[in-house]
Amino acid sequence: MRTRIAQKDKLRVTYKFDKESNTMDFVCDYPLGCQTCCDAGYLFSHLFTQDFKEEIERRGYDITTMKFEISPKFPTTRPDKFGTLNKKYAASDEP
Repeated sequence: MRTRIAQKDKLRVTYKFDKESNTMDFVCDYPLGCQTCCDAGYLFSHLFTQDFKEEIERRGYDITTMKFEISPKFPTTRPDKFGTLNKKYAASDEP
């Protein structure tokens, strides 16, 4: 049975109002863990770029509806990165 992961524990990217830049932009929420912020940086530098935004809009898509999320794999192969979450979800799997 697959573990149900809470939204706040997933790496998520949406297109919405960014309070820091005071504009509409890609915004990332990332789970607690060592270097998960770097995963967000990877997404912004390789996937969710300005070129991506322009191309997907050119193809007729509404970028404001974009939602991306991915869950950490449990039991994790990266306990150094997701140690706290690993403990949290391991405890939830117990009967």
